[in-house]
Amino acid sequence: MDLFTFNNQEACSFHPTNSTQFSVKSRQPLDYITVGVISLGLIPFIAGNVVMVKNKDYLPIKTKSVELTVVSSIGGVIWLLSCLVVNNHFGRPKDTIWSVCSLWTFWMQACFGFALWLNCLILRLINLYFILVLRRPVVKWSTVAVLMLLSPIIVFSICASALHASSFKPASGNCSVGRGWSIGLLIIIPFYFCCFLGLGILLRNVRSIFNEYRLIVNGGMLALFFFLLTLVTIQTKVYQEPAGRCFLVLAVSGTVFYYFFARNWEALYHSVFNREEYLERFLAQLNSVPSRSHNRNFENPAEMMLFDAREERRNLHDEVQELDQQLTKLVEQYKKERGSITPRGSVTSSLAPSREESFK
Repeated sequence: MDLFTFNNQEACSFHPTNSTQFSVKSRQPLDYITVGVISLGLIPFIAGNVVMVKNKDYLPIKTKSVELTVVSSIGGVIWLLSCLVVNNHFGRPKDTIWSVCSLWTFWMQACFGFALWLNCLILRLINLYFILVLRRPVVKWSTVAVLMLLSPIIVFSICASALHASSFKPASGNCSVGRGWSIGLLIIIPFYFCCFLGLGILLRNVRSIFNEYRLIVNGGMLALFFFLLTLVTIQTKVYQEPAGRCFLVLAVSGTVFYYFFARNWEALYHSVFNREEYLERFLAQLNSVPSRSHNRNFENPAEMMLFDAREERRNLHDEVQELDQQLTKLVEQYKKERGSITPRGSVTSSLAPSREESFK
C-alpha cells in the first residue's frame, strides 16, 4: 500500500470483501528479482556519490554542487527503500520496526524520501532564479535551505505521528491511513510540484550550457509522472499484485538513478580515467562562454568565477599599464642621473598582460 492511497481499510470499510481485498502476498519470485535489479543499480550509484565526495575540489565536479547532489542521493535511497517496505515486498511482521506505520509512510517515504529528493531539484531551480532574475549569489547553506523547504511536510508528519494517523492491520499485514491524512498528503505533494512548475516557467528561456536547466526539469517531470502513475495503480489496485508493486518500485529506482547519472556520469568517468585532459577541455569550454553582455544566463559557479576574473582583469589593465609607463620613465631618469642599470625583471612581461590576452 502506498502513501497516497485512499483505498485503505478505514476509508473502504463499507466494502463487504474488505478483509481479503487488502491481503497482499509478499516474497514472490518477482519481488526477489526486483530487489536484485535494484541492488545492482545501487552499486554504481553509491560508488558515484563516493567519487563525487572524494573529488569535490575537482572543478568539473565542484560545479555540480556536491553537497546538494549527495543530499539528493540520500533522499533517493530512502525513498527507494521505504517503497520496498510500504509496498510489502517482503512482509511486515507485527511488533517489529517494519510495522511502525508512521515511520515508513510519513517520515521515510513521504518526508525524507520523495519530498527530500524533489526539494533538492526545487533548490536547484531557486539557485537559478537567484542568479538570473534577482542577480544575487546562489543559496550557500543548501542543507538548511532544503530543511526549510521540507518544513510543511515535517510538521505534517509530526502531527500524523502524534495523532496515530496510520495503524498496522495484522489481518492484511499492512498499514492503513485515514482518509483525511491521505487527502493531506495529496495537498502537500502537489504543492511542491506547483513550486517546481512555477520556477520552471520563470526560467524557461535559460540557454546557458552549464546550468543543467533541462536536466532538472526532466527530473521533475519524471517525479510528476511517477506521482500520477502511483495514483492510477492504487486506484486500480494494481499495487496489490507482485507485478504492480514491482513496477512501482522500479519506476522509483529508474527516476533516482537516471537523474543522478544524467547529470554526473561524464564528470565522474573522466575524474577517474581522464582527469587532466578533461579538465583542460572543461576550462576551454568555460573560456568560450560569452560575456554577460551577450548572455546573461549564468548559473554555474565556475562561469561566475570566470566572468568576475575577466571583469577584474579588464578594470586593472589600464592601471597596470599606467604604472608600467611610470616605472619605465623612472628607470630612464635613473639611468641618466646615475648611469645605466639592469632591471631585475621585465615588469611589462610579468605584470601587464597583452591587450589581446586581457580581452579574451
